[in-house]
Amino acid sequence: MNEENISAITNPTINKKHVKVLTHLFEAGFVNEKDILAVGMEQIQKIRGISVTDIGTIVNLQKAIKANRVISFLVSGESEHGEA
Repeated sequence: MNEENISAITNPTINKKHVKVLTHLFEAGFVNEKDILAVGMEQIQKIRGISVTDIGTIVNLQKAIKANRVISFLVSGESEHGEA
């Protein structure tokens, strides 16, 4: 484990972009993991304020839910694969 990984573990930062997307999903009525996993592209397109980048974030959130890695997803710069 390198110094950067240790810092991320000891000083986690919530990714505000991911929280923004979650807020949009919650406001649209997708309020739990089951709802978020079931949301499809047609439903995503109807959500106000969702950008193309946000669609990718929703897909990554769905993958994180399936992998039980939601906290890692929410930590700054983390996707389902730990990528920035």
